[in-house]
Amino acid sequence: VVGAFNYLNAARIKKVKRFIFASSGAVFGKAKPPLTEKTIKGAISPYGSSKLTIESFCETFSGMFKLKTTVLRFSNCYGIYSDNKSSVISKFIKNINKGYVNYVNGNGMQTRDFIYVDDLVDAIYKSFSDKSDFSDYNVSTGKETSIKNLLKMLKDIYKNYDKKVYIKYQKERLGDMKKNYAKPNKIIKSLNWNPRISLSDGLKTTVDWYSQRK
Repeated sequence: VVGAFNYLNAARIKKVKRFIFASSGAVFGKAKPPLTEKTIKGAISPYGSSKLTIESFCETFSGMFKLKTTVLRFSNCYGIYSDNKSSVISKFIKNINKGYVNYVNGNGMQTRDFIYVDDLVDAIYKSFSDKSDFSDYNVSTGKETSIKNLLKMLKDIYKNYDKKVYIKYQKERLGDMKKNYAKPNKIIKSLNWNPRISLSDGLKTTVDWYSQRK
């Protein structure tokens, strides 16, 4: 939060043309999906609270200091070059490749909206041309996928690599959102952006990339 505030303040001083903030659907907390930009926010984790605080700063700087700001709420991003990430898809793939067990919090029925990295980068690029003083967009696919179904898809893909997928269920994580997927209608209409890569195709590309690395 302090770091983001400093960036906003520096952007104000240097008269930056537009400040783009990478936010998250975590700002919505327990809100019932599908989420839209008008959904009432209420974070249930420190991570979500930090994102919500920074979103508020972005809107304030826009209104008070005329710093044009765009908030992009990323859904769960995955894809190639993500070996430094600890997000669910990256973690699962790295564990499978090493023969480790994949631990699932709860019963695996919690859902997420997974977006491939190329689509996310395209949304960032499109936001450069945003004309509004302040705007917020859900960068998502609008499609809900459970963790259990995600593992099933990975199992099917890894049959071609002759690798087994080991799964163990454990206690659910405190503050974990049960269901989380968002409608991207606003960014589709305003910035002419569309998610193009399906989860199935994106997973195959990602697994192949990881499998070719030494």
